[in-house]
Amino acid sequence: NDIQKKYRINKDKIDVVYNGVSEYFQIASNDTKNAIKRQYTNGDDFFLFIGSLHKRKNIKNLLLSFEQYKKNNGNSKLLIIGENKWIDKDTKKIYQSMKFKNDVIFLGRINNTELVKILGSATALLFISIFEGFGIPIIEAMKCSVPVITSKTSCMPEIAHDSAIIIDPHNIEEIKNSMIEIEKNAPLRMELIQKGHNRIKKFNWSTSANKVWKIIKSNI
Repeated sequence: NDIQKKYRINKDKIDVVYNGVSEYFQIASNDTKNAIKRQYTNGDDFFLFIGSLHKRKNIKNLLLSFEQYKKNNGNSKLLIIGENKWIDKDTKKIYQSMKFKNDVIFLGRINNTELVKILGSATALLFISIFEGFGIPIIEAMKCSVPVITSKTSCMPEIAHDSAIIIDPHNIEEIKNSMIEIEKNAPLRMELIQKGHNRIKKFNWSTSANKVWKIIKSNI
């Protein structure tokens, strides 16, 4: 839709081929989950964000929402994985003023092996960006049997479909409520995990490669 609108190209000339999800991402064992929690959160459950700390990633509202969640007796912590060289002054100010900032843990950039373990151990992925090109962490979380909370903006609803909690990334109350719901509603978590398992079947590198090859052959 963006290509069609920006460049005024007939949509019949545009093919969409999705990213795949790597087989590297797997469900974490209970032993792994317990070890990760002991290492990073003193044994507590945690929500997780993955991505560079860029303004479009909505870190400001992520922190504000988590603060409200904690004020409503939320029990989990928040782990943030990603480089922080783009974090803005407003976001820094919000973090410094947080009552529960000690429950927010910035891990910076980490290696893939550790990333898979941490992701697989999370209560849910909080991926509430304003804009994304695809949103790969969404399908990586689904591959790891981790529920997803994501935005109704940009490409994210197309990728997550009905297999995630879809929120308004500008609505602090809505984001906070989704965190509480994920934490307290075990049947909902299991439903999202199962829907995620079905959803990721659509994101396969072999399928993507075959589609690209078909497009190339049709234009030779």
